[in-house]
Amino acid sequence: MPILALGMFTACEDVPAPYYILEENDPTESGIYLSETFATDFGDFEVFSEEEGGYEWKIDYSTAYISGYQNKENKATKTWLVSPAIDLSSSEGAYVTFDYIYRYARTSTKEKVYVSTNYDGDPTTATWTDLNVSMTEGSDWSTFYTAKANLPESVIGKSNVVVALYYESNSKEASTWEVKNFQVLEGSASDVQIDTENAYIYEPFTSELGVFTPQTEYGNPWSIKYNTAFASGYQDKIYTATKAWLVAEPIDLSSAKSVYVTFNYIYRYAGSSCKELVRVSTDYSGDVTTATWTDLDITLIEGSDWTTFSTASADLPSSVIGKKNVVIALYYESPNAEEASSWEVTNFIVIDGEAPDAPSGDDGIVFSSTFLGDEGGFTISDVTLPEGLNYVWSNTTSYGWKASAYLNSTNYATESWLISPAITIPSSGAILTFEHVFKYGTADQLSLHISTDKSNWTKLTIPTWPTGEDWTFVGSGDISLNAYSGQTVYIAFRYTSSSSSAPTWEIKNFVISGEGGSVTPDPEPEPDPEPDPTLNGDGTYSSPYDVASVMSLYNAGKTGASAYMTGYVVGYVDGNKYETGCTFAIPTSSQSEILVAASADETDPAKCIPVQLPKTVGDANFRTELDLFYHNEYLGKAILLYGSIETYFQTCGIKSTSYAEIEGNTIGVKP
Repeated sequence: MPILALGMFTACEDVPAPYYILEENDPTESGIYLSETFATDFGDFEVFSEEEGGYEWKIDYSTAYISGYQNKENKATKTWLVSPAIDLSSSEGAYVTFDYIYRYARTSTKEKVYVSTNYDGDPTTATWTDLNVSMTEGSDWSTFYTAKANLPESVIGKSNVVVALYYESNSKEASTWEVKNFQVLEGSASDVQIDTENAYIYEPFTSELGVFTPQTEYGNPWSIKYNTAFASGYQDKIYTATKAWLVAEPIDLSSAKSVYVTFNYIYRYAGSSCKELVRVSTDYSGDVTTATWTDLDITLIEGSDWTTFSTASADLPSSVIGKKNVVIALYYESPNAEEASSWEVTNFIVIDGEAPDAPSGDDGIVFSSTFLGDEGGFTISDVTLPEGLNYVWSNTTSYGWKASAYLNSTNYATESWLISPAITIPSSGAILTFEHVFKYGTADQLSLHISTDKSNWTKLTIPTWPTGEDWTFVGSGDISLNAYSGQTVYIAFRYTSSSSSAPTWEIKNFVISGEGGSVTPDPEPEPDPEPDPTLNGDGTYSSPYDVASVMSLYNAGKTGASAYMTGYVVGYVDGNKYETGCTFAIPTSSQSEILVAASADETDPAKCIPVQLPKTVGDANFRTELDLFYHNEYLGKAILLYGSIETYFQTCGIKSTSYAEIEGNTIGVKP
C-alpha cells in the first residue's frame, strides 16, 4: 500500500551525524538497501559529468563534495553521482536519507536527488524522477543537517532502481554541497503516514495539475512551476492584479463521516491585500463566480526561503459531509499591481479522518517581515548624518535592510537607527529572530535595542554574529522578549561608524513569534579576568611584535589596533577553511593572503597567522607585490609588516595590511 510522508516536506534536523556500521546484509531482514558513508571513497557509486571542463564530484572533507567554485574560479558544471542498482522487488515502501552541508545557495544552481528504473550507464538517456528533497542552507562548515525523502510508488517493487545526486552550476555563481551517510532504507521518511491509495484526491503537482483545472478571473493563472502548483501576481518581474482559481474534480462524500485536507506549501512575500485560501462548495457547476464557497480554517506560515516546505491541514465542514458533489478549490488573489505574494503547493490530499495537528499562523507569529523589498513598517532615525552622505539605511530586494556609511572611497562617521512599528508582545512572551551579515567593520559598531516609549532604549544581546569575513547570512539565535510580556514595544537596529571604519550590515527575515516558553534572558555573565599578554617588542617599527606576541594580544581580546610584526612567509590558505586550507608551498593561482610563522619551516596551522593582502593601499597593490604566486622567492623569507590585529579566517590574523619590507623591498608607505 503506497505511503506518503508528511510533516516538513523533507525532515531537516540539526542533529549529530550518526555512526553507521556497514556490513553485508539481507535488505528484507535489515531494511538497509544501500549504505555509503563517502568517508574515504565513493564505494559503488559512479561519477558522470556532462559539462566538459566542469568540476566533478570528489571525496573531500570525508564527504562526497561538489562545488562549481573551486580554486577561486567558477566553472559551468553538470555532474552526477549515481548509485549502484537497488533491488526493491520485495519492498513495500522505501526512502532515502543522508547528512549534508549546503551553502551559498543560488537560484541558478541545482542540487537534486533523482531516482530511475531504466538507467543503463548514461544518466542523460535515463528517465529520472525528482524526489523534491528540500535542504536547509547552513552557515558554517561543521553543522550537518539530515534530509529524507520517500521513494515514489512507481519504483517500489522494481529490481533495477538507481538513485543519483545531481549538481549544476554556471560560470558566474555556484553553491557547495557536501554529502555523507547516504542510505536507502525500508519504510517511510516520516512517522506521519497517509494512505494515498484510498484518498479522495492525491495530487503531487510535480509535473501536471492532474484532477485540478485552472480558472482565472483576471491576471496570472495557476501553473506547474518548480514541481509545484504555483500562483503569484508577480512574475517575469511584473506585478499583475490577479484572481486565480485551481478547481478539483467533484468528489463523492455521501458515505463519509469526517474528511480533511492536507498539503505541503511554500508561502512568501505576504501582502495585506493578498488572499491565499482553500475553499469548498457543493453547488459548483463550472463557474467559480456563481458558486457558494466556504473557506477552510487554514492560515499559512510565511517562509524565509524557497526550499523549506510547511504543512497545512484542515477538516472539511460538516455541511459538505454526506454530499455527493463536493468541489475543493485553491484560490489566490493579489488585487493590485503594487504587491503580490507567492504560493507553491505540493502533495495535495483529501482523505477520510480528522486533520492532524499542523502548524498554523495562530500558533504564535506576532510580527514578521522578510525585509526583501519590504520595509516591514520600519522607519529610520538619523542621529548623525554628515554632509556628503544622504542616507545610511536602505531597503533592498536581495539583501533586506542594508546599512553602510562608505561612499566614494570614504568612511563617514554616523549614527543611525532603524526602528520597528509598535508591536504588542503576548502575555505568554515572545522570541525574536532574524538573519544578518556584516563586513568591513566590527560587531561592536552594531547593536539591537528595545523600548516601550521610543525614547528610553535597552540593549538586547544578539546570541549569534556573522564572522565579518564573508557575505554568508547567519541566524541571530533566539532573543527572548519575555521581560516585555503584555507590553507594546519598539525594536531598533543601531548602526554606528567612524572615519576609519564603516561596516556594511544587512538584515532579513525578521520574526517575532509568540509563546516565549522557557527561554529567558541570559544573566549578565561575569567578565573573565583580562589576561595579561606576554609580549616581545612593543609593536613599533624599531621593536615589532613577533608571532607569539600577536597571538597573545589576540587571545587577550586586544584586537583592532594596528602594529608592526615580524616573522617568516610560509604559505597561503587554499579556500575558505583555515585548518584544512593552510598550504605550505607555492600556489598555482593568485591568492589574497599569506601565512606568517615564527620559523621558516613551520607547517602547523595553529602556529601561523594569516595576513590579508589588500589590492590597493595608496599606490601599493599588496595582492600582486606580496602574493607568493607572483613572488615565489618570498617563500621562507623574513618579513616585517604593518596591519591590524583582527579575526581572519576565524582565527588570529592581520588585516588592512598597509606596509611591508621583505628581501630589501618596501611595499606601501611607512606609517
